[in-house]
Amino acid sequence: MAYPAPCASGDPGRGAPTRRLPRSDRRTTVKTVTDTTADPKQTALEQLTAEHRRLDEQLKLLERRRALTPSEQIEMIRLKKQKLWTKDRIARLS
Repeated sequence: MAYPAPCASGDPGRGAPTRRLPRSDRRTTVKTVTDTTADPKQTALEQLTAEHRRLDEQLKLLERRRALTPSEQIEMIRLKKQKLWTKDRIARLS
């Protein structure tokens, strides 16, 4: 599906009509707008939970290795501390 080019002035009110988002993008946009109006505490919990999962995945990647270099060992310790710190923040907000 071809979309018309925007007008030269950049103003969607003049010239070619504005581009309409495909149906799947419109749903995503509406969901994003809904998410931004959510409770700030709930939003913080969701972000912290996502961060905790991300840290857990990084730790699992390091744990799969047979041997770790000294810098990887330090990185593993840092990730564990950050994961625990994130878990504590989740507990305080819950």
